[in-house]
Amino acid sequence: MSAPDPKPGDTLPDLAGARMSRARLALFAGASHDHTDIHIDIDRAREAGHDDVIAQGMLVMAEMARLVTGWAPRERLLGLRCRFLGIVHVGETLNYSGKVETVDDRVIHVTLSGVTADGRQVVSGAATVARA
Repeated sequence: MSAPDPKPGDTLPDLAGARMSRARLALFAGASHDHTDIHIDIDRAREAGHDDVIAQGMLVMAEMARLVTGWAPRERLLGLRCRFLGIVHVGETLNYSGKVETVDDRVIHVTLSGVTADGRQVVSGAATVARA
């Protein structure tokens, strides 16, 4: 739940995402109807120049959204955007963090980041959250 009176510079509690496994990617493909070959077919992923299948961007974004909704109730999330900066490989786990940038009478603006265990940033983003 969010701080009662967030201030610029406050940080959201970090979130460790789940390990990206082939099974997880296949389940997400079924749930999201994203059956793009490089996410579920190792042969096609290799043809595209990858060693293995790679995580769906929307799965990464969904985890980033969980960071925000763990801090503020889901119904207060007004907007979420992200920029994909790198590929997330099978076996990787992302750590998500957020920081309050600005607060006004109605909304809180938060910047977001997702990094691998070795410190490679693979996603950045921003969220707009309604004040309580």
